[in-house]
Amino acid sequence: MTEKATEQNIKSYLLGELPEAEVERLEESLFTDDDLLSEIEATEMSLVDGYVRNEMPQEERVRFEEQYLVTPERRQKVSDATLFHNELNAIRPMPEIVDVRTSWFERLLGSWKLPVMQYASAALILLLAISTSWLFYDGWKTRKELAMTRNSLANSETILNNRLAEKEQELNTRLAEQRGEDSDSLSTLQTEIDNLRQRLADAKRKSPDANTSIPQSPTIATIVLPISRGGINPITTATITKDTKVLNVRIPVGDDDGDVFDVAVSRDGKPVLNRAAVRAVNSADAKNLALSLPMPTAGKYDINFKSSNGVDKTRSFLVAVK
Repeated sequence: MTEKATEQNIKSYLLGELPEAEVERLEESLFTDDDLLSEIEATEMSLVDGYVRNEMPQEERVRFEEQYLVTPERRQKVSDATLFHNELNAIRPMPEIVDVRTSWFERLLGSWKLPVMQYASAALILLLAISTSWLFYDGWKTRKELAMTRNSLANSETILNNRLAEKEQELNTRLAEQRGEDSDSLSTLQTEIDNLRQRLADAKRKSPDANTSIPQSPTIATIVLPISRGGINPITTATITKDTKVLNVRIPVGDDDGDVFDVAVSRDGKPVLNRAAVRAVNSADAKNLALSLPMPTAGKYDINFKSSNGVDKTRSFLVAVK
C-alpha cells in the first residue's frame, strides 16, 4: 500500500467521497501501478461482502447504494456475492447415514469423526472455490476494461497527430505559395493548429505509454504600431522567436487617409514586399492597414503607404529575434 493510495483513500474513492484532485491522481496511477489495481479489487470485494452480509454501518450503507451501485457491472458484482452467500447459508449439517459403502468424499474426510466438522470442511472448500473463481473473473474483467481504455487513448492520440501534421503542412504550403495571404486567414489556421496541439498534449498526459514529443509548429507574431501624434512617429520593437514564420503588422490610419493603399516594405533599405490596392480593415474602434510579412528577420523595417487621397506616409519599426 503506497502513501498515494491508502486503503482508506481507495474506500473513499469507491464510495465517491474522495476529492476530485485525488481521484485524478489515483486514476492516473492505475496506468503504471499494477499493485494499486489489486488493492482496489481487494477493497471493492471487502465493501461488497460487508454490504451483502449486512455488516456495514447504516451511513456507509447509504453512501454505498448512492455512489457505488450506479453501474450495471457493480450491481452484478453485488448480485453474484448475494447468490454466493445464499448458497453458503443453505448448507446445513445432515444426519449421519450408515452405509457399508464409502464414497470418495467420505474417504477424503474420513479422518474427521464428527459430522459437524465434516460439513464445516465441505463448506470451507466450497467457499474457497467460489471465492477464487470470482477473484479470477473480476480481475480479468477489470484488466480488460483497462486495456480498452489504453487503446482508446492511443487511437485518439494517433488521430490528433495526423490532423496536426495535415494542418502544419497546409500552413507551410500557404507560406510557400502565397506570400501575400491575408493575415486573418493565416491567423485562423494557426489557431486551429494551436488547438490541436493542446488537445494532443491533454491526450498524452492521460496516456502513460506516450513518449513521443509534440512537434513544434510554425508561429505567427503580431505587432501594432503606435498611433502617430503631433507628427511624431515613435519606433517600436517587435521581439520574435527564430521559429516565427509570419509577422502581422497593424498600422492605424485615419478616415481622411483613404481606404485603399499601395504599400512598399523595405528592411535595412532593401525591398521586401510590394503590394497594390491593400484595403484598410475597419474594426469596432479603429481602422487599420493590415500586412503579413513572411519569414521576418532582425532589422529596421520601413513601410511606405500611399492612397488615392494623396496620402504618402512612412512608418518604421524594429524586429529583434531572441
